[in-house]
Amino acid sequence: MSGVDEISLQHLSDKKDIQKSIFREKPPIELVNNILKNMGFEHGLTDTKSFTKDQIIDDKIDEWISLLEPYYIPCKARRFLDYLTKEKLVTVIRHIIRVHNFDLRTQERVLCGVKKTVYRIEPVTPSFKAREGMFIEFL
Repeated sequence: MSGVDEISLQHLSDKKDIQKSIFREKPPIELVNNILKNMGFEHGLTDTKSFTKDQIIDDKIDEWISLLEPYYIPCKARRFLDYLTKEKLVTVIRHIIRVHNFDLRTQERVLCGVKKTVYRIEPVTPSFKAREGMFIEFL
């Protein structure tokens, strides 16, 4: 098996472990897109705009909780969905997009003289470090 195949398999097994440790079953992509659109992301998972936690629209937060709760393992649902704050909301976004091959990238920026964490939804791309003497063939 080549190095790229091993890395791809390792990446897939890590993602499945995350899914099994948090969710009973994978939340459907339609539900994830609907929740993200209600939070202010016009294009759902494919929205590439940067945002801070203060910019997330949380008007319909009770609806999201009731829709997501059946997918979470009970102990994780209590931990992440009870008393939902903006910080926990960012974590929930990270959870529901990760199982669909997307990740929440973070970056520290100074906005109006205040240091803030800026987030952006991006597709997951496998990455690896080439070892000395490793031969990579592109077809």
